[in-house]
Amino acid sequence: AGAGQEVVRQPAGEQPAGHAEAAGLSAHVTIEDAGEEAAVSPEMMSLNASAREAGWKDMQDRKDMFDIRQGFRVAIFGVAPLPLSAEKVWPPPRKDRAPATREQTMKVYEAFLKMLEMDKKTMYREDESEQDPADEDDTPGGMSRVSWKTLLFWVETNGYGLDVRMRCVYEAMFKGLKGGLRKVPEEKRDAGVSLSMLIRWIWPFVSHRLVDMFTWMCLHELEGIRLAEPPVIPEQERQDITQVYHKMDLDGKGYCKPFDLAGGDHSDWQVQLANTIDEAGHSEDDLGDRAIPLNEFLDRFCEDGYRGTHEFAHAILKDGVHVVKHPRKSVDWAGWVFRDAPPEQENCFRRVDTVEAEVLHWQRLLSRQRVDTAFSTAYGAASPL
Repeated sequence: AGAGQEVVRQPAGEQPAGHAEAAGLSAHVTIEDAGEEAAVSPEMMSLNASAREAGWKDMQDRKDMFDIRQGFRVAIFGVAPLPLSAEKVWPPPRKDRAPATREQTMKVYEAFLKMLEMDKKTMYREDESEQDPADEDDTPGGMSRVSWKTLLFWVETNGYGLDVRMRCVYEAMFKGLKGGLRKVPEEKRDAGVSLSMLIRWIWPFVSHRLVDMFTWMCLHELEGIRLAEPPVIPEQERQDITQVYHKMDLDGKGYCKPFDLAGGDHSDWQVQLANTIDEAGHSEDDLGDRAIPLNEFLDRFCEDGYRGTHEFAHAILKDGVHVVKHPRKSVDWAGWVFRDAPPEQENCFRRVDTVEAEVLHWQRLLSRQRVDTAFSTAYGAASPL
């Protein structure tokens, strides 16, 4: 290819997951010399013309996908663009299919959140009625999408004030996205662009890695709300509380009931002084008529800011705020968080729920081996568009 000349080539037998080739066309589109077609029938000439048109469209589609991918990689990861004379190969050759790293995934996630902010949207959908039933295989209902208008504006603004080569990259990406938008049915254009679509543009062969990528995003959000683990009470305090507990177990049952903790009918004045609750006012309402083992007693009556045992998943901080150990089995995470989320963390918890829904969604699709068919069903085309 000469300098400045664009060449699009598709490796034989290579295409990204969910990519359907143009009907009847081979991977390499060739156009015969017009002089060799003089003897063919009008019907054959019409067929050849249609094949040429389809071939050019296929080449343009592959060029657009190359430009979109390169544009996002330049804008989000800061990679250097290919020289203008470089051959544009789509789908990417095997040597250019490195799986997404955690760092790259988080950069894509942060870029998507900025687009949502530009769109004046939160990560989660405020109105569940926004969900398009036709898109159920692409994304669960909770995650917001970026409007096409905002996405194109994001591309334009990122291209301002750059050198000529970089502006060419952004202009080519803008043109490719506009071409993709034209292929989206009119009734679906308002649905916008999902995070999974953005990921598939950058990593067209991502498929099973989507679970890992959304897991990393979910873990990132969870770490933002994690609290320090409350310490277990010192050994001396443990012994003191244990001694009080055994004093209340007057008949040596091996456990106490609320009646015992309240002093009972036959406790002496020393045990009454050690009582921690008033049976008439609190015991049955708070504890019920049941046996209370030592470990629970330790956890309930230790000093604020501590736990009685390692096993207990609840604690009260010194300021009276309740914290709990919060598990998220889908992403193999457990950490301490506020039992009642403060207003400033409500959005964080909702983002966690939203991204975790994506994790579960792609886990279900993978278990059914539906990843590729899901995209072809959702978009009915060669790309996430």
